Amino acid sequence: MRAILGLLGILVLIAVVLIALGFINLDVRGGKLPTVSAETGSVTVGESNSTVRVPTVEMKEKRVSVPTIDVKKAPAPAPSPAQ
Repeated sequence: MRAILGLLGILVLIAVVLIALGFINLDVRGGKLPTVSAETGSVTVGESNSTVRVPTVEMKEKRVSVPTIDVKKAPAPAPSPAQ
């Protein structure tokens, strides 16, 4: 149930954003049976070739000091004498 309500909320939020940005223009006219006219915007996606500067990474070996941690086990407990 939560998933359905979450999905419905996301769809409503997307619709509000599209209307606010002008991608969807709704015109509702009243009367006995209202007519709805919707005009939608368009999005064009493409690609073009251009030359850009790209950083390069150079790998070198260098001696550095790094922290170390040594862990030693605690000594085993001595058996207690029977009473």
